[in-house]
Amino acid sequence: MAEPGSSPETNKPRKHRDATTQPARLARLLIRRARFGALGTADHGHPHVSLIAVASDQRGQPLMLISDLAKHTQNIGRDVRASVLIEVAQPGVIQDVGDPFNNGLPTPQRADQADPLTLARVTLTGRVEAVPAELRAADQERFLARHPDAQRYAHFSDFNLYRLVVEEGHLVAGFGAINDLTAEQLLIAEERAQALAAAEPGMIDHMNADHADAIADMATGLLNLPKGTWRMTGVDCEGYDLVDGNRGWARGTFEQPLRNPAGARAVFARLTNLARGIDLTDDAP
Repeated sequence: MAEPGSSPETNKPRKHRDATTQPARLARLLIRRARFGALGTADHGHPHVSLIAVASDQRGQPLMLISDLAKHTQNIGRDVRASVLIEVAQPGVIQDVGDPFNNGLPTPQRADQADPLTLARVTLTGRVEAVPAELRAADQERFLARHPDAQRYAHFSDFNLYRLVVEEGHLVAGFGAINDLTAEQLLIAEERAQALAAAEPGMIDHMNADHADAIADMATGLLNLPKGTWRMTGVDCEGYDLVDGNRGWARGTFEQPLRNPAGARAVFARLTNLARGIDLTDDAP
């Protein structure tokens, strides 16, 4: 995956005034943290916008569990072109995470009380398609981990799992901080994503069953979260998701992206040591 500014000149995104040093990384963080977004579809030539629950697949593409009866789903049946707007303020997601590895990316502590126009948001544009059969079980598990209440209707015959196949993104990180981003900048490479998808359930089960103390230490020692019953609900190339039923969701990032699932054990061991005040200088796998 190319980092900002590394795309070939012919594919270089338009760049406006930029107040962030890592716009693509910020956009990906917004996507990974999201639980809700605004879905824009075409309704007989007119724009139609709906509030939907979202999660993300291993590549970083938005997932949505939507009913065939919904107007936006009917619109998609006629025209698959769509967009999803994601903003930094997310119900149920803790804003003031003290993540040492987010490199200063803006996640405002009081986003709920700030002027929304000053906060970061990203619009993803592409086409909506049903999640392929071979990915459906894993992607639905990721969606339900982010939205446990959806278990009540996930099995209904009219509900199906879709994804936005991202073609480009438009990031507004604040006043005058605007970047257009390519799909290559926004998404994890397919091969790496598939490897993580296969390994993720085992990683999560192992961490929650055998290393609950490490999760608790990462939550409080790295992310400055309050003590609680934190559990791991997701792992991807760039970070991990935690949840406490009484407090909400939180996102932690890796110091360096995972190159393969085999490196996860060493990465989590290092994060645990750092959370406990043991700084072992070592390159992340």
